[in-house]
This record gives sequence, structure tokens and C-alpha cells, in this order.
Amino acid sequence: MNVLGVICARYHSEGLPGKNWREMHGKPLIEHAIEKAYATQTVDEVLVCTDIPRSVWSYAVPRLDRPDELTGPDVSKYDVWRWIAQQKPADIIVDIDVTRPLTLAADIDGCVAKLARAAEFGLDGAMAVAEATKLPAFDFVLNEPWCVRPYVSGVNYSARQQVPNYAFYHGGIYALTHDALLAHTGMWDVFWKGYEIPTVRSYDIDTEIDWKIVDMLMAEQMHVVS
Repeated sequence: MNVLGVICARYHSEGLPGKNWREMHGKPLIEHAIEKAYATQTVDEVLVCTDIPRSVWSYAVPRLDRPDELTGPDVSKYDVWRWIAQQKPADIIVDIDVTRPLTLAADIDGCVAKLARAAEFGLDGAMAVAEATKLPAFDFVLNEPWCVRPYVSGVNYSARQQVPNYAFYHGGIYALTHDALLAHTGMWDVFWKGYEIPTVRSYDIDTEIDWKIVDMLMAEQMHVVS
């Protein structure tokens, strides 16, 4: 069973320009993902799919240059995965998100193992998920022109503790079989099984504040590991 670890990153970023190749703790963000992929027990090959210049990172890692039509801000990551699967077939493709650098190599291994078990129940993929700290039914509102109202209609919770704990964040790791990936056309056509990781490791970088928070959390993570 061949497992291909893919790292997809665009040169341009709308939310935080240049974040994928900006340095965090002495190395470009994309390099953290590359190191993590090579540190796993389950990934057999690593592939970077990007339009970022090769000079940005030091690893001699195999690379697929993204065609122009897959570099825009509205391009679905799933479309990129399908394109990769056509260029570089593998039994399992596992995507490692560059902008969630706090995930661990062990989380990747756990997600791949979860996919193997999920396949027994007819599921197509396994994704890392993390318990949300903000719940749509309590924390979110719709600010409409005529009024502010609950984001989730028909609920009236007076305390956060009353809210059913059903909301989870994406965890930044997605494992799919090659056949399932090509059989579906979009992310939510896939039948996913969740692999739960701690919320702190799911933090996604999309703004400057996110960057500062993750930078601080990574310093703590590195201190614990050392």
C-alpha cells in the first residue's frame, strides 16, 4: 500500500500575503510541513505541489509545478488533489496543510490508520478534526440589515454549557484512497471519518494575528519536545 504525502501551497495568499513561504522559527512555513511528512511512519513518498520558487526551501523534495489554472484564489484544493492523483498515482494520498504547522507527524500517521479502518465501513477518506472553541449555535450571530439574530435559527441558549458539542474545526490533514479521490468531484462528496486531534494543534494561519498566535504556540511546542 503506497502512501503519497502531498503538500499543496500557493505563492500568493489573499488573507496573509506570502504566508506559505514566510519564515517561522528559522525556516519557511512550507518547510515545517515537508519535515513533518518525512518524519511519519506511514508516508512512503513526499511531493510538493506549488508555484513557489524552489529556492525558498532547502529540501531536495520531489515537486510538481502547478499549472496556472490551479494557482488562483478560487481554486478548490480538491481539484488540486485530483490533478496530483492523475500525475502521480498512489494507493493513498494524504494532504498535509502548510498553514496548520502545529499538527504532528503522529497526527498524519493516525489519519492514515483511521482511513484504513474507515474503508471497512464504506467510507472514502479520513480527515483530522478538532473540537471547536467557538460554537455556531451560541457564539455566532447574523448581522443582517434589519436586525442581529442567531446564526443557528430556532435555538435560544443562555449559557455556552447548554450547547451540544457538535462543532469541530478542520485539522489540516486529509487522507483519501486514489479511487475515491477520482470518483468524487468535490470535498463534500466524500464520505469522511474524523480523526480527532487536540484543538491547539488545529490552529490555522489566515491573518497576522493568527501568525503571532501560532508562532507563540510553536515555541511552546518546541520547548516541550526538546
